[in-house]
Amino acid sequence: VKSTTLYSIDSSGTATSKGSILGSGRVSWAFNEDYAVFVNSDGEGFYYDGSSVTQISDSDYTSLGASTVTFVDGYFVFSSLDGTKFFLSGLNDPSSFDALDRSTAEERPDAIVAVYVYNNLLHVAGTETTEKYNNVGGVSFPFVRINQASNSVGCFSKFTPIEVENSYAFIGGG
Repeated sequence: VKSTTLYSIDSSGTATSKGSILGSGRVSWAFNEDYAVFVNSDGEGFYYDGSSVTQISDSDYTSLGASTVTFVDGYFVFSSLDGTKFFLSGLNDPSSFDALDRSTAEERPDAIVAVYVYNNLLHVAGTETTEKYNNVGGVSFPFVRINQASNSVGCFSKFTPIEVENSYAFIGGG
């Protein structure tokens, strides 16, 4: 994404416009085999399906807005714009949301800054702690917090979580 345009770049370096991502500032994005999902700084979501960019209009998404997005086990997972929740798309479907598919930080609740995946576990990074969740395939909500796997290090900036040499890092503290 450059400015408000999504581009693809082929092997010769030629850029081709694929559509518009409204808003300004940096975007958070995640992808699977079929979709790329983008969240702008205003909390609006968009997805690219290989042919066009579509804004997410499901009211269960727009009522929260998102700050960051990641992908794990068939779900696009978002942190809410206000930092109170994380929530899921439908299974392999970034256009579908259910108001029941959301949760909060549980062990030591703090404002959620970012969601990211490491070692196929969902990490929910707050301002003071990071909690880890595993997909257990639950009927009501597929992710369950892993007891005693949280740590007392919070994330200061939503764009900093990164995988580095079989570990992960972000700008944070505790």
